[in-house]
Amino acid sequence: MMESPALPHLPNVSQLLQPWPISQAMSHDAAKKIGVDEIVTCVLVEKKQSAGFLAGLPAAQQQLLRQQGFPNNSEKIYILGNSDDHQKNNFVYLFADKSDKATSADAMPHTMPYAPLSFFPIAQLFASLLSEWPNDGATTKPSAVRLMFFEAPAHPQSCKNCIYGLGFGLYEFIDFKKNRKPASTIFYIDQESFALEKLEKNEWQEIISLVVANHFCRQLINLPPNHLGPSEFAGFFKNIIDSISTASKPTTTTIIGEELRRNFPLIATVGQGAMQSSADGENRAPRLLELQWGDPSHKKLCLVGKGVCFDSGGLNLKSASGMWLMKKDMAGAAIALGLAALIISNNLPYRLHLLLPLAENMPDGNSYRPSDILTARNGVRIEVGDTDAEGRLLLADALSYGAEQQPDMMIDFSTLTGAARVAVGTGISAFFCNDNNTSNHIMASGAAWNDYMWPLPLHKPYQSLLSSHHADVSSTGDDHYAGAITAALFLQKFVAEKARWIHIDTMAWNLSGSVGNPVGGAAMSLLACYQLLKKQL
Repeated sequence: MMESPALPHLPNVSQLLQPWPISQAMSHDAAKKIGVDEIVTCVLVEKKQSAGFLAGLPAAQQQLLRQQGFPNNSEKIYILGNSDDHQKNNFVYLFADKSDKATSADAMPHTMPYAPLSFFPIAQLFASLLSEWPNDGATTKPSAVRLMFFEAPAHPQSCKNCIYGLGFGLYEFIDFKKNRKPASTIFYIDQESFALEKLEKNEWQEIISLVVANHFCRQLINLPPNHLGPSEFAGFFKNIIDSISTASKPTTTTIIGEELRRNFPLIATVGQGAMQSSADGENRAPRLLELQWGDPSHKKLCLVGKGVCFDSGGLNLKSASGMWLMKKDMAGAAIALGLAALIISNNLPYRLHLLLPLAENMPDGNSYRPSDILTARNGVRIEVGDTDAEGRLLLADALSYGAEQQPDMMIDFSTLTGAARVAVGTGISAFFCNDNNTSNHIMASGAAWNDYMWPLPLHKPYQSLLSSHHADVSSTGDDHYAGAITAALFLQKFVAEKARWIHIDTMAWNLSGSVGNPVGGAAMSLLACYQLLKKQL
């Protein structure tokens, strides 16, 4: 049996983010063992507070900061120099508040917390600074940074969002770089400045779990397809679920081979070309990963994630440029897995059913063809309009199975259509929802976290665009307009009638990187959906 692979070089978030002081009664010897003598302090200053911050400093420190251009450039670390005790106020991080006040009905500054996005650069800026630390013997290179606010934030959520942003910024995809240097600087969060004593029970662990889920979602999306086929994904799935500390262990199942062909014919059909075109056919074989967890008396929640580990387009082969980013076509499965891990680790009150259909869409003599007529799990006969519209076929079988359990809510995640990117761009996740109240809440949750969500309509008259002369429905129809909407209407045929349903069509990729927010996989919609589910609507 294949050993479950570990996710290499992910930052150890629990080690790199810690409250300070760890213990009020910490002895001097114990403090030295964890490198307290090598801690520097970084003060977090919002740009509009810069004048007041400068005014409270000695003239020499004011001059040093101005020589570095303070306060002209935000998202920058400034060297402050040592104060009298040679420990405090060594550095300043100047940040601009990036909270989206325009999305709030009440746009007064004190009503909106700082956005996590404001703090993404901290870890990478310090990594760069410490890599250039002078080796002159005069100063000890610090191994840890203590963070504290210059002024306590007005909104209580701001402190937590700072930790989230710092944590998200720890991530780098460096697995295949020869001289990789994993993150090693410890960030101590000043308990008094961050009001950590006001955190509710287990709230610190919830913060850590959100950062960890964000990291492994991005890692899975970034891994190249020769390192992440269906078999490897199944191994990571097992590794992640086994790592969750919970009193009630989830039940997991892998459906593959003849059982898959018999019970999930669309999933089996999409992936059958990869088995023939690869010498590693068995590991590239399609499969369905299933997880069940939670109290049966709680509301039933079904999560489904599209897991196309590589999408060539099949016989409707993509262009070279169109194929370039198709390693990320399994992002829906990664995000659904990340959300499931958050639900379990934070013990949200749901009866969870997670379904991850995995396949590779490859051209081969055994591949399915345009104009093939396929029978879905629920008996619907589908005329294939385009083999490059394979994701909706995977989701259709998985949604049909999930619907059989009569869930209260269904959420599916996918990188499904280019039409959604044309409609809302790459920085917003398009979504469809059959319940207006749920739709409004997920938009608000997304805006609060800079994880933007925007609704598109389930416009019923467009169902006629999916008509087929020879089958119950066409997978794509002949009309080239409204592609994201017709894809959602196709999926709606496989959803439980009485369930609230959210279909998410996301980019899951950051095209233009910045410090702390690099080009690559992005766990888009993860935070918005988690906050929505916490509200238990």
